[in-house]
Amino acid sequence: MKSLFNNEISMTHAHRHSSSGRKNLFSFLEACVIKLVIGMIRALPLILCFRLGEILGLLVYVSIPYYRKLVGQNLSIAFGENFSQGERTRIARRYFRLLGANMLSAIKIPTLSTIRLREILTIEDEMSFKNFLDGSHAPGVVVAISHFGNWEMNAQLANLLRERRAGAIYQKLRNKALDDLINCDRSQGVMTFDRKRDLPAAVNFLREGGLLGVLIDQHAGDSGIWMPFFHKLASTSPLAATLAKKTGAILIHATIHTIGPARWTLRLNPPTPTEDRTVAEITYDLNCQLAQQIQEAPQEWFWVHNRWKLPFPAFLLARVKRGIYLPKEETALQPLKLLVRSPNWLGDACMAAPAICSLKKGRPDLHLTILTAQKLTALWKSFDEVDEVIEIPPKASPWFVARKLRKSNRRQGQPPFEAALVLPNSIRSALEVCLANIPRRIGRTHKKGIVRKWLINQPFPKFTCAHQADEYHAVAHWLGTSIPPCKEEKSA
Repeated sequence: MKSLFNNEISMTHAHRHSSSGRKNLFSFLEACVIKLVIGMIRALPLILCFRLGEILGLLVYVSIPYYRKLVGQNLSIAFGENFSQGERTRIARRYFRLLGANMLSAIKIPTLSTIRLREILTIEDEMSFKNFLDGSHAPGVVVAISHFGNWEMNAQLANLLRERRAGAIYQKLRNKALDDLINCDRSQGVMTFDRKRDLPAAVNFLREGGLLGVLIDQHAGDSGIWMPFFHKLASTSPLAATLAKKTGAILIHATIHTIGPARWTLRLNPPTPTEDRTVAEITYDLNCQLAQQIQEAPQEWFWVHNRWKLPFPAFLLARVKRGIYLPKEETALQPLKLLVRSPNWLGDACMAAPAICSLKKGRPDLHLTILTAQKLTALWKSFDEVDEVIEIPPKASPWFVARKLRKSNRRQGQPPFEAALVLPNSIRSALEVCLANIPRRIGRTHKKGIVRKWLINQPFPKFTCAHQADEYHAVAHWLGTSIPPCKEEKSA
């Protein structure tokens, strides 16, 4: 028996070593391919890199529907009321062209001399900025940067601005070979600080008078403050504002604009006030400055990033770590539209009602719509928390209901439903929201319910509750409300 056990352990170790070896080999081959491609690009003239990048960007626009759709959705959020569909489509095409051009140019640029860099990159009001850097305004300078234009050129500015030491905070990419190559280019004359490990070193760098670049425009997940960006709530990193407050550094917002083929300019806003202001107020100010730059040049920002991503699974925000910040001037938030498919029976609906109404308190932008059988319409219309009720006529097919949901959005000019909570256990109820193209579909699944598992893409856990009403409250808590939950048993 002992011999068999030892043999099993040896086989397990051998399997692990074999898997590790295959992974290392794959990483090595991947790195070789990346280096080969980068070497070929860097052998080309910069203007040719820019033009080839434009063609590559258009090919991505034509051939990858997922990114085209994501860019269209983001443009609709930001400019839905200001630009027509045709105008947003033209912006999207222009954006993909510039994205490809700037990415291929960014690969070539680290090989250029300082003289060549000065030819292709100008700094608006350069003398004022250099005088500012020469002065003793603060121990350091935090530069709030974003994925705007040729953003990788921010790392090359250290070769042009030698008045202060320059550094940047970065987040590692999943692809190690690509991360090593990009970080190598960024670190030419620039100190790099890992976002997860090197923040104390970054603080000391600022206190010693350094100039530190910090990205501000990505979805920040659980570590961010939820605040409006183009009037829609987004998780926003407070790191730039926090570092400026902690060190007393000056805070400046900067963007790099494409002004012609293989030509760029650095635009710097006046310093952002930080004294006697909260981190949330400062971060919102930076958000507004970025939004203004995007409005002036919408084709330059990184629209393929899901900036307004919903948290998973708890997209309600009653318990988020850093909370929600809503300035007084923000009077019209874009709604997050949640559809709740009501139980079919009166007793079940009455038990579910308190939990469903509590969803409304989960986030200030929630628009709560109930999809219900016609016989329960009066019940749901009696609750102030419910914004809209959509009836299901007797004997209506799932296709009819789905079409009704889609028409409801188009007729009212509202954004589409972003999530649907399906409380009945039937296949039909899940099919209705699936056919309506609602991206987040939440509900119960069963081991034997293969079809429903395919229709529901966010199954909620199984809870141990004394009463059905408690289970509805547990689901609401799991989605992010502040209601105390029942004990969670296991995932469904």
